[in-house]
This record gives sequence, C-alpha cells and structure tokens, in this order.
Amino acid sequence: MNLTKLRKDDLIYELKVRDVSKLQGERPLSMRKKLEELMFNEVFGVLVSCENFQPSVLEEVDTVTKKIEALENFVAENQLVVENVHFKTAETMLRHLTARLQRIRIGSTEDDKPIECTISNLLDIVHETMDRIKRSNNVIIHGLPESTSSTEDRKKSDLDSAKNILSVISADLNTNFLDIIRIGKPTSGKKRPLKFASKLANSVYKHINITNDKTPKKMEYLKKLSDELKQRTDSGEPNLKIKYIKGVPNE
Repeated sequence: MNLTKLRKDDLIYELKVRDVSKLQGERPLSMRKKLEELMFNEVFGVLVSCENFQPSVLEEVDTVTKKIEALENFVAENQLVVENVHFKTAETMLRHLTARLQRIRIGSTEDDKPIECTISNLLDIVHETMDRIKRSNNVIIHGLPESTSSTEDRKKSDLDSAKNILSVISADLNTNFLDIIRIGKPTSGKKRPLKFASKLANSVYKHINITNDKTPKKMEYLKKLSDELKQRTDSGEPNLKIKYIKGVPNE
C-alpha cells in the first residue's frame, strides 16, 4: 500500500486499527512514518484489527459507501496508466477500502442480513473497480492474422505486427508491452484476438479493430443494453442510442 496516497482521515483509521489512538495534533507526514513502521513487521495478507477500536457498523458502511462513490468518479475522470500517480492512488484506496469492508463484516452480527447484503454489494463494486483498473491499460486487437509457426516465432510475429499497427496510428505510442497474448484456444481458420498493455485509446486501423479490455460484468451490462436497444428500435422507437457517461454505457 502506497501510504502517500492515503488522506488524513484514512491514515487515522489505519493507525487506530493498529491500536494507536493518541493522534491529536499529528500531521500526515508523521502519521505515515508511524504507520510505515507498524506495517513493516506485519504479515502480508493478514487482516489487522484492534479490540479497542470498534467504530459503529452503520457509520462505517456510510463512510465506505461515500468513499467508493468518490473513487468511482476518480477512476472515470482520470486516465489510469500503470505506475502513474492516478493509478497508484486508485490502487491504494481499493486496498484500504477492501480491508475496511472486511473489518465491518467481522464487526457485524451474523443475523444482520441487510448489513451483510450491503457489504457484499460494496465488495462487488470494489472488486469490479479493481478489475477495471487492472484492465485499463490493456488493448485488444481483433482480426490480426495469426502465424502457424512455433510458439516463440508466433509471439514474435504478433509483437512485430502490433508494433507496426500502432506506429501507423501514432509515432508517440508506447510499444513496450508488459505482456502480449492471444485470447482463447487456437482454432483452424479463426483469428484469435490479441491482447497487450499499452497507452492507447480506442482506435480502428483498416479491418483490424482495436478496443479496450472490458471486465466480464461490463461486457454483460453492455450486451444487456444492446439487446434492449435492438428490441426498442425494432418496436419503432426512434433516435435511440447508447451513450457513454464517464466511461459507463447508458441509453
């Protein structure tokens, strides 16, 4: 977790769950230093909690809900390129919020079904946002001819082809791909989509379509909208189309 990306109230929370309560007058810089020292000896993946810090479950749910909404807006309004400041901020907040929701779940009673349902929904949103962030730098090329040679030669051919296509689109594009793979199993006569990471917006080059890497939930939602649009258009409703508002498809 990148502590420089946490706000003051988030730092206070992280310290309180580690049984540090005397924080009056503390500045963010000193809080980050103290938190860094405490986290140094922690086991990665183990949820830290403190019996002396038991905030109201309802208040915590309300706080986390507002933070998730703010994070969704942040993700929609900023270009998240791997390792840039926006990417690191979003990634840190997602880790913070995931742990926070897990603590709320532990602190709630087993028979409190509305709270459990809310927590599950919020975790779904956090996981979906995290998945979108991870995929935000991925690009998928459809229709690119696939070599039938050895695996190593095929990968080199795909890499060269992708670089050639992107160099035509723009000489400034980053062609240092983190990874490059064909999606799906090889099928005779079919061209599998090619996925890789790059700083590239949606584009089209001749008969080769280049799109962003959508999460399964986003694809399912887009298909649902497309089916509804077709049904309503076939029924005679005019001037209907799918618009993207902050990266989210809406009719």
